[in-house]
Amino acid sequence: CSTISNTGNFKRYTDCTISGSNHVDVTNTLEINGTNTDMNNLITITAATNQRHFYLNNANAKLILRYLKLVGGDVSSYTFGSSASYGGSILIYTNGGELNLYSSIVFNNKARWGGGISVYDENIYDNKSPIMNIYNSIIHNNTATNGDGGGMYIWYSDVTMKNTIISNNAG
Repeated sequence: CSTISNTGNFKRYTDCTISGSNHVDVTNTLEINGTNTDMNNLITITAATNQRHFYLNNANAKLILRYLKLVGGDVSSYTFGSSASYGGSILIYTNGGELNLYSSIVFNNKARWGGGISVYDENIYDNKSPIMNIYNSIIHNNTATNGDGGGMYIWYSDVTMKNTIISNNAG
């Protein structure tokens, strides 16, 4: 995954782990497409140790993911109440951004809030609400250690979900 940067279009042919000691900070449009379309054999991206996979905090940030399995994100040890402790796999924070998740699985991630995904806007009047669109995907076996949003934590955000299964999440 060392080739994945914060912007661009990437195809993944093999499983990988995000290198380094941080998440991918999406600042423009980042698109990652797995090459296996069978939901039982998706390309797996594992988060760096004690990190989430992706972070968006910019109205211009757009993340497009297809045919991927996101596992191993864990930000549950970060300071209680800080944004760093939201979204075990993906966090779209208060300055906006857009997630488009297609035929993918968010599995076995952990955070204080939003074990799998967190979309959060502090100011409902700023016209920068985070956007999340999820289609034909699975949010499964994620944990919110604070007790809110095992699979997802959504606060003042625009969300569309179709044909998506949210199951066996804790919190």
